[in-house]
Amino acid sequence: TLLQMVAGILQPTKGTIKVQGRVSALLELGSGFNPEFSGRDNVYLNAAILGLSNKEIDQRYKAIEEFAEIGDFISHPVKTYSSGMAVRLVGTHLDGEIIASVRSRNFHPKLNVALPAGIKAFSHDELDNALGLDTDLIVLGVSSAGVDWAIGKLGSAMKRSVPVLMITKGMAARGDSLLALPDVVQQALEARLDFRVPVAAIAGPCIAGELAVRRHTGTVIVSRDLALAADLCARLETEYYHPRPSFDMIGAEICAAFKNFFAIAVGWAHGRMEVMAEVENKARNNNAAAMLFDQAVQEMMVLTRVFGGTAESVWGMPGVGDVYVTCQAGRNSRLGNCLGRGMTYSEVKSGPMKDDTIEGAELGRAVSPSIHAMVASGRLTASAIPLTLALLKTLCHDQAFEPPWPAFSRGQ
Repeated sequence: TLLQMVAGILQPTKGTIKVQGRVSALLELGSGFNPEFSGRDNVYLNAAILGLSNKEIDQRYKAIEEFAEIGDFISHPVKTYSSGMAVRLVGTHLDGEIIASVRSRNFHPKLNVALPAGIKAFSHDELDNALGLDTDLIVLGVSSAGVDWAIGKLGSAMKRSVPVLMITKGMAARGDSLLALPDVVQQALEARLDFRVPVAAIAGPCIAGELAVRRHTGTVIVSRDLALAADLCARLETEYYHPRPSFDMIGAEICAAFKNFFAIAVGWAHGRMEVMAEVENKARNNNAAAMLFDQAVQEMMVLTRVFGGTAESVWGMPGVGDVYVTCQAGRNSRLGNCLGRGMTYSEVKSGPMKDDTIEGAELGRAVSPSIHAMVASGRLTASAIPLTLALLKTLCHDQAFEPPWPAFSRGQ
């Protein structure tokens, strides 16, 4: 209140305030900044607004630059600046090119964007240095096949309890059942360490390239501890990133994992269209893709209910939302496209997608024994998951994929 009166925004109810010199009110951090301008340009713009001449700004600029403590980033657009968080980016043994690029010029070559200030890159053998005692949150993003490796690295490097937020999608097969990867990671880390490790996960459509350029993105942060999920949502929410909390770990993770698996089927419809005989009205194959999409959602609901998840996850962003986005493009859809054009899974993996990690295919091959064991025990009925079983034949037995159309939506 006193500062507002000194700035002339409020008037005192009695008495007077005398001010000597120039006074301007900074009502909001970043007020008056143009996000498209560099930090240097904003210095001159705001100083001019405050009434300083170019000569006066030149005299003060070095001190301003030193006070900002952002080094060469003062020449970058303000929109790329961090709002205060320091991020330590640790790459796996496969990420050498990315880490080198971020270190040398703060540029992510896969996302094709300049990264905000405040990001420091580390190689995988520098994890101990990256996990300082000031770490508030660990974000884990590896392929599902790399989870055991990550558990080993974190189990050796973590010195105190820090929440782990997973963006890895997948399920772990255990006999005739499936476990959510966040539960597997939490149990494994706590077995190695003498303290609790809270684990949460992100589900829902979140294309990295879009998020990197601040496209509006909605996700779900899920944890068995709803208070942790809500806290992480509050800490990570921005004007363009809109997470919401959930406690449905099983439902969200079933959807997050199987959306990749089912995107293969939808991609098949588009690949099949490419080898169909052309017809006079140029008809496409979208009706078939829609049937496959619908059946995918139906079977995600079956799996979610069997494992105790909620319908909200299936109909919400982790399920329908993420299946929609995943079917638009990506490795899983590309695999489906190849299958639709008549290739077998082994032909795709030895040919056009030889070096690609295809999460949906890896999931299918990993969970196939558990799914079939559940069918054999009666926990699942084959008539309720015809699309799942057809995809498993293709991925595990190298058979051509042919959707069992008459069986769709008959066993719910």
